[in-house]
Amino acid sequence: RLTNVSGQELMPRWSPDGSKILFASDWNGNMELYTMNPDGSSQTRLTNNSTGEYYPSWSPDGTRIFFTTDRNGNQDVYSMNPDGSNQVQLTNNSTADAYPTSSPDGTKILFSTQRDGNGELYVMEVDGSNSVRVTNTAASYEQYPSWAAPFAVGSATTGTPISRTMT
Repeated sequence: RLTNVSGQELMPRWSPDGSKILFASDWNGNMELYTMNPDGSSQTRLTNNSTGEYYPSWSPDGTRIFFTTDRNGNQDVYSMNPDGSNQVQLTNNSTADAYPTSSPDGTKILFSTQRDGNGELYVMEVDGSNSVRVTNTAASYEQYPSWAAPFAVGSATTGTPISRTMT
């Protein structure tokens, strides 16, 4: 057991170098992001907002963390440094953008969005520019995207891999 607090600890993610575990927790009343050492020591709060932060992921080089927050009234994708500084909003839509995950080379972010009326996967540059839809699935909500070399995307929602090679 690495933590011993009241509340939930969710969505753990190892840092690329294995030195930290990134996770979400509601220890302080709402969902925030934290890191800790692999032995559970040095638990550090990275975010501090009256709303929640969810679905964290690391950049491949460990220099950025991507996450979803609803601090502006709906879910958007943000990035920050591993110490919680330099929080940058990457998406700004009236619908939910969530589940960000970095490409293996660190240049793109795959995420799920409802901006087309149902849940689809989009990819954007790591700075939030050039969003492009990569799925068109009318009957389902694509979420929990993942990357596989060479830049194919997949979704855990439908149970059927979605494959599209990204260049």
